[in-house]
Amino acid sequence: MKRFMNKKVLAIGLAAGLTLGGAGAAFAYFTSTGGGSGSATTGSSAALNIAQVGSVSNLLPGGPSQTINYKVTNNTPNAENVGSVTVTATSVTSGTLTGIDSEGNTIVPCSTSFYPIVQGAALNTDLAPGGSVSGTASISMSDTGNQDNCQLANGGGALTLSFSSN
Repeated sequence: MKRFMNKKVLAIGLAAGLTLGGAGAAFAYFTSTGGGSGSATTGSSAALNIAQVGSVSNLLPGGPSQTINYKVTNNTPNAENVGSVTVTATSVTSGTLTGIDSEGNTIVPCSTSFYPIVQGAALNTDLAPGGSVSGTASISMSDTGNQDNCQLANGGGALTLSFSSN
């Protein structure tokens, strides 16, 4: 029996020694230096969608200004920033009247310069993907003499507005 115990103790001792020796090997390492390279790119902003909401009608020479409502929507997959929005009258149809009116004024073509636009406050906001924000501007019609060619009844006065943001 003594011989069996000695073999058992020896086997347990050998197993423990191998286990501890293996554990010691797991903590051994060499120090080293290294290097490498990689790359990355920066994304780009994408265009926001700006659309007029509602309509503006019945502008009259010297009459009150009217509000232009618009909505800026981010249809991109990334957050985008919108600062200010500028509304511009890019074109207007003109009637075909010519000559002198009954008061002696020359009848002139309708012009976008007859329609001053006052820009609304800057929006200055970040839009999450799918997000939107509303804004306003105002438009009026200045009184600059005979503007009969701007009358809808004479075939004029249809404005095209343009919206841009920065």
